[in-house]
Amino acid sequence: MGFKATKTIDQVLNEAIKYIRHVPRIIEVTLSESLNKYIAEDITARFDVPGFNRSAVDGYAVRSADTFGASPTNPITLRVVGFMAVGDDPGKYSLNPGEAVEISTGAPLPINADAVVMYEDTRRSGDYVEVLRPVPPMGNVSRRGGRMLGQMR
Repeated sequence: MGFKATKTIDQVLNEAIKYIRHVPRIIEVTLSESLNKYIAEDITARFDVPGFNRSAVDGYAVRSADTFGASPTNPITLRVVGFMAVGDDPGKYSLNPGEAVEISTGAPLPINADAVVMYEDTRRSGDYVEVLRPVPPMGNVSRRGGRMLGQMR
């Protein structure tokens, strides 16, 4: 048994498209009239929103690689070098290996930070924070012009 011949997906789609007769007309409507309608062309933003990578949670901005292997029984200790709030300049801090910056939700990530560890996954002691759970690159981060990825529970 079996198939006599196989076709690629592109071949099948091109063949199927030959049988489509309906071509919807393009109309222009206001946003409030657009419910149950489809866009006729791509819409591209003129600028990124947000214009920078920002924290999606309260916690500590880190270099994700510094957190790999962290667990409650094997915490990773990082030195806290400052605090980032909403509206701060992303260049306010530049993280070196082994450092973290306390950060508010919506605040820009400092230079060299690529993830945020939630408060719930840390223990603070003076100028140091113990990371109890690793965070992946871009974990708990809303990307510049994009969406949030990773970690948030």
